[in-house]
Amino acid sequence: MNEHQNISGRIEPQDNPNGSAWAALLAASIGGLVFGIATDLSECSPRAAKLLLWYRPAGSLSGVAGVAILIWVVVWAALFVLWRGKRIANGRILMAIILAVGGAAIVATFPPFYELLGG
Repeated sequence: MNEHQNISGRIEPQDNPNGSAWAALLAASIGGLVFGIATDLSECSPRAAKLLLWYRPAGSLSGVAGVAILIWVVVWAALFVLWRGKRIANGRILMAIILAVGGAAIVATFPPFYELLGG
């Protein structure tokens, strides 16, 4: 195990596990992407909007948020179990997070993309 001295002078192992933190970040970005996709689907498809109508006063937003939260929790739990106690390479996970968050931003907020779907 490689060790290094931190600012306080304590010696700590360099290969601290970071899997649970990366699991939380990646799951949140995937949940955001699902939220954007579900929003566009509910706006572009009356059938999808009807399926996502879980609570009438909130409209299809109730199902959109519910699906996104459900996917977020499932992905977080699965990744946490797989990655806890492990050291995960930052580069690939960070790229996946950037792509998911960027994709969510484009899907959920970029009007030309929305118009392609017929909104």
